Amino acid sequence: MEGSNCRIKISVGAVTFEIEGPEAFVSKGLDFIKENIPLTQLQEAAMRPSITVGAEEAVSPVPTEMPSLTDFYNQKRPTTDIQRVTLFIYYLRESKGLPEASHVEVGPLFNEVMIKKPKDVIVAIRNAAKSQYGWLELGSKPRYYKVTNAGENLVRYILPEGKKASK
Repeated sequence: MEGSNCRIKISVGAVTFEIEGPEAFVSKGLDFIKENIPLTQLQEAAMRPSITVGAEEAVSPVPTEMPSLTDFYNQKRPTTDIQRVTLFIYYLRESKGLPEASHVEVGPLFNEVMIKKPKDVIVAIRNAAKSQYGWLELGSKPRYYKVTNAGENLVRYILPEGKKASK
């Protein structure tokens, strides 16, 4: 591979490191990342990079250590269906490494936390993606959605304090 172009892409939660160039340069960049990012903040599994030559390979988010869904839900205490679906899609991304989800993945989570499922989970997800909230956005496939920065802020910082959660 000497002289060939390599690419390394490391995703840790919402942060992505990407280095491209000759193999020696990419290797030095990886060493720099390993030396300068405290391993106490990263799981060892997150340091398994994907190295490709030529075409870019898709890299899914790396799951992080999360409490159980029920514990996370009880900690955040969402009060509306659109807050709940946003929290569930966020949870799937962070705990399972799913960058986006549909009603198929989200629907059963209502049962898992033992709360009443909305009449139409798809409508709740669409409403969370409406511009007045903007907590979700369309994913790469029809009926799939991913969490936006606003949705991430809702789950991380606004819930459960009871602050006004709309834009």
